[in-house]
Amino acid sequence: RDECVLGLFTCDSNAQCINTEGAYTCKCLPGFQGDGKSCYDVDECLLQTFDCHLDATCHNLIGSYSCTCNKGLMGDGKYCEDVNECLTSSTNNCDSNAICTNQYSSYKCACAEGYVGNGTFCEDLNECLNTSTHNCHPDAQCVNEQGTFSCHCLQGFLGNGTQCIDEDECLVREPCHKDAWCLNTYGSFVCTCRQGYHGNSTHCQDIDECSRNNSVCDHNAFCTNTKGSFLCSCNHGYSGDGFICLDINECQSNQHDCHPEAYCLNGNGSFECFCKHPQFIGNGTQCDDFNECSNAKDNNCHTDAQCINTYGSYNCSCLPGYLGNGTVCEDKNECLTNDHICNHNAVCLNNKGSYGCKCLPGFLGNGFECSDFDECVTKQHDCHDNASCTNTNGSFNCRCNKGFYGNGTHCFDQDECLLRLDDCHDNATCFNTHGSFVCECNRGFTGDGQNLCNDQDECLLTTANCHSNASCINTIGSFQCTCHPGFQGNGTLCE
Repeated sequence: RDECVLGLFTCDSNAQCINTEGAYTCKCLPGFQGDGKSCYDVDECLLQTFDCHLDATCHNLIGSYSCTCNKGLMGDGKYCEDVNECLTSSTNNCDSNAICTNQYSSYKCACAEGYVGNGTFCEDLNECLNTSTHNCHPDAQCVNEQGTFSCHCLQGFLGNGTQCIDEDECLVREPCHKDAWCLNTYGSFVCTCRQGYHGNSTHCQDIDECSRNNSVCDHNAFCTNTKGSFLCSCNHGYSGDGFICLDINECQSNQHDCHPEAYCLNGNGSFECFCKHPQFIGNGTQCDDFNECSNAKDNNCHTDAQCINTYGSYNCSCLPGYLGNGTVCEDKNECLTNDHICNHNAVCLNNKGSYGCKCLPGFLGNGFECSDFDECVTKQHDCHDNASCTNTNGSFNCRCNKGFYGNGTHCFDQDECLLRLDDCHDNATCFNTHGSFVCECNRGFTGDGQNLCNDQDECLLTTANCHSNASCINTIGSFQCTCHPGFQGNGTLCE
């Protein structure tokens, strides 16, 4: 009889019934121990009779056990291998600006370069706040960027920001006026008007050296202004370089028209002629033999006629300016007959037997030669002190100087700032001056006021009044102070 088949056994439910000859035996199932009649669970985990992986955890079960790989590992428990949490962001809690480094059964988070934090939280590092955290050149501006920074050479310098060299504006851009010298300076340049010019360097105007009272020309020379300079030329009757003029001795150099029978007497800038002997009469340029004509008692020529000596006789001829046969002579009005040689800038004045020429107002000369009288040079004009006198043929014009307005005889200061005639920079303020104006960069900017007004980085120059627990943020023309996290206030006071 098989008690095991017939169910006639008293084995434990966790035991196996084994039929024997005339009887049966009970044997506890694997994972249990006892006499078969009574079986209790064997804790393989406690007895360490399991075959789990070294990096797995054993979990006891009724009649058995299970193995589970530890955190950071994967497998069936009997075989476990490392899980790379860094492969996907869903398996680690590193910040997006951090670097995940896989470790056995774990991982490590470290903020990337340019960021600070514990790895699970990273914020941007402002390298520009400390010179030890950036490599910008001293002549460059450091600009913080997310996770990094950039260097930009300041105006007046060239380079990549980490290396900056002075830009020679004079060589590259020719910024000065064409009549000015350009001098390169460190980070900038200076313009200076050339000799013979004056102005503010951005505009240079020729200096009229001849209009000055202290002209360097000799007093016996006339000055001619040229562009950027002047010329001195000796007057007629003098020789030299214009700066030193010496009288020409026409008598000694035979540059005269005296009669062969006359003496030549040199004068200052000229000469005179005198007939040598009593038997010669004349003005020195003409010396005639004394004969009937030498005494009016010896001829019947009219008093307004010329006696012309001839061999054994004489002829009477009315003098120039008279009409007649020589014994009778009447005045000739050369002015009416237009038989004169007065200058076209002169008026003809009839005289007895002759005529005179008188230069018109605004001209100088003897009437035969009339040259323009320069009222501007001689200061015989009524131009205003702030006006320029321009000589014209026979007169002059007055024109108010730049920066003034009026009719030339009356000039008033022109407010270029009010009339918006200035060339000040957009970030500068115009201040009117007498006859001109000046430009000054507004607060928060630096430059010459005209060509450039650059934003002044108060944060970089440490001229801001931000609190020590605040961050300084440069703005165009100013700056802002913001308290650090954990502080409150207006930026200039944080607590």
